[in-house]
Amino acid sequence: MAFDLAMHLARLYDVGNRNRHVNSRDVASIPLTIRLLRQKRCQRELRARARNWIPGSRSYADQFERDCANALERVSASYSETFKGQFGRGGLKTLKAFRDTFMAHSLMTDVDVKPIYNQLFRLTDCAKAFVENARIAVSGDNSSLDEQERIFLDQGNDFWRMALLGERHGA
Repeated sequence: MAFDLAMHLARLYDVGNRNRHVNSRDVASIPLTIRLLRQKRCQRELRARARNWIPGSRSYADQFERDCANALERVSASYSETFKGQFGRGGLKTLKAFRDTFMAHSLMTDVDVKPIYNQLFRLTDCAKAFVENARIAVSGDNSSLDEQERIFLDQGNDFWRMALLGERHGA
């Protein structure tokens, strides 16, 4: 499971082939998304779109535009936060080396580079904060990934209580 999580995180933080122009790289990742979301023209367009999150309702247009601008600020701050702390930048370096040498080329090289759980959890938390705020800025969707995680945890606990203890739901 840790290897699977590491691969997903490696894709999320992949900058793509640096020999190709940024706009023609064949990856969809957080670093390339932040590059777009930090551009003034992109921010202007997203704020203009936010004014119409509820079509035909002008009473909330200014508030929606402010919400979008605030979400864009949080997106930028959450991405910058990724590189801070003991498991941030080091975790990204380890993750890239793990992906490039162990996962992608395991038959060619024998490298003992493995991310530790704290690095994976740190990068997952940073990605979660980034995605939540980017969703608000781009589409006005304010769903919480923490809430979805809590729901999945409750469902998992219910399953194991029934499977291991024979308890029924709600009993």
